[in-house]
Amino acid sequence: MVRFFAGFRTEYSPSVGDLFVVGVVVGGFAVPAAFQARMPLVGITAALVLRGSFILAGPATCYPSARS
Repeated sequence: MVRFFAGFRTEYSPSVGDLFVVGVVVGGFAVPAAFQARMPLVGITAALVLRGSFILAGPATCYPSARS
């Protein structure tokens, strides 16, 4: 049972940190209220596009002979 709660706490802590970062970004850049709801969608979409590009570029960079 202790291991379960330790794992839960380990996984939950970054989520709280992410909420803090979003609050700092929204407040620091003075994002208008109309765009605050769209901001997570843009962030998630950008993360997926960047992750996909890194996944595709990784093997081409590490194994140049595999391009042919």
